[in-house]
Amino acid sequence: MRKNTGFTLIELMVVIAITAILSVIVVPNMIGWRNNAKFKGNVLNLRGYLEMAKLRAIKENAKVAVIFDVVDNGYTIFVDNGAGANANNWTHDENEQLLRNIQLPAGITLSTTRSNNRLRFNSRGRCIGITITSANTNGKQMDVIVSIVGRIRISSIYE
Repeated sequence: MRKNTGFTLIELMVVIAITAILSVIVVPNMIGWRNNAKFKGNVLNLRGYLEMAKLRAIKENAKVAVIFDVVDNGYTIFVDNGAGANANNWTHDENEQLLRNIQLPAGITLSTTRSNNRLRFNSRGRCIGITITSANTNGKQMDVIVSIVGRIRISSIYE
């Protein structure tokens, strides 16, 4: 008597068909999930960097500036203490300490409620209030809101 081992061609084709159908359903959802996770991560990083800038201003007893580049989708954080030339001039001078220079990934944009796209924390952690809106290509957006007393919070997601 001969023992049958292995799979038939029909069984193999059925398994391949089921795998293909599941892949068509799952892969687009995974891509969307990945894009949303990347977007939320960038917003959380922005909030964290703003908190770091506020704390650094208090620690250094100096002003820390955050300049948003809405054209190139990034932002720069530096101690604006005039270490080499002019203090509080909103420009990263040669001897002023650069804390962060962040470039956002493609598909994520920034905009602010201030026409000059900048904010500066003073030595008490306060600043002029601003809302930074971050949006992605899927139509989701989140606001990072900085109050005049230096409180930083993230608003809910709008779709």
